Amino acid sequence: MRRIPGLLAAAAAAAVACSDSFQPTTETVSGIYSVQTFTTDSAGGPTKDWVAAGATLDMVLNPGGIVAGQLIMPGVPNDTSSLFVLLDGTWSLTGETVHFTQGADTFVRRHGLDRERESPVE
Repeated sequence: MRRIPGLLAAAAAAAVACSDSFQPTTETVSGIYSVQTFTTDSAGGPTKDWVAAGATLDMVLNPGGIVAGQLIMPGVPNDTSSLFVLLDGTWSLTGETVHFTQGADTFVRRHGLDRERESPVE
């Protein structure tokens, strides 16, 4: 299983930690990913460690362009319900950025994964 090193600010993900000579292909990027850190912060507010609070993000990127996964976010103060989202859909690789087409409107679909910056694609 490959680990997603971090999710930062408005939620980001990292794909593959590699050397500069690495040239990603659908075969080398395909695999099982699981978030290891996931934090958010707001202007003037404290940083929230979502993994410590129970959040998970797991995805399987299949070589044929199919992605399956799930995002689970625990309830936050003033909102006791948890969020469970299926991240099923498709993925594609453009350069070093993985783009997702999914029914669920999450930061994963909006930002994609970029191996160089290990942060959201803006």
